[in-house]
Formats: sequence, structure tokens, C-alpha cells
Amino acid sequence: MPFTAKGLFGVNAVATNHDFLLKLKMDLDLKVM
Repeated sequence: MPFTAKGLFGVNAVATNHDFLLKLKMDLDLKVM
């Protein structure tokens, strides 16, 4: 299946958002500890 530009952008946006949320969660975990 070929990647469409929209599909590729969508996957990239989700990955970036996931990384951001992961960093935010780690920051919060560090502050709580």
C-alpha cells in the first residue's frame, strides 16, 4: 500500500504528539516524586 502525503503526515503528527505527551508525563512523574 502506497503512503499518501496526508497519511504520512497523520502518522508523523501522532508520533510527535505521543512523544510530547510522554515527555510531559515524565516531567510530571519527576515533580511528584
